[in-house]
Amino acid sequence: MATIYQAQPKPHRIDVVKPDTTEPEFEDGIKTRGYRQCRFDIELEGEGINELVVKLLFYNSRQKTWFAGSTYAFKSAGQHSITAETRGGTVFLWVDSFKGESFILSADYSLS
Repeated sequence: MATIYQAQPKPHRIDVVKPDTTEPEFEDGIKTRGYRQCRFDIELEGEGINELVVKLLFYNSRQKTWFAGSTYAFKSAGQHSITAETRGGTVFLWVDSFKGESFILSADYSLS
């Protein structure tokens, strides 16, 4: 059976220019209730990008805190895609670290 995504991707992170330093608010996460996966379409621009690291954060509603999931490293500008198994949870794309001159990251998401 084919995976069916929402008809229109929605914005998640827009024009991020530095790594995240404070825990995101629950409201900033993507609620995936009723869906199994979340695909992130990431556009990365910048100068002298050596490495940009992002990781998935998953919200634990019982403990009311975020837990780190998979980590991904990008070594160049361009379009990148990540698919996360969310099983109805709440997920957030965290910008963990950056090595290079400058970057601008934007990410849309689609649920399936």
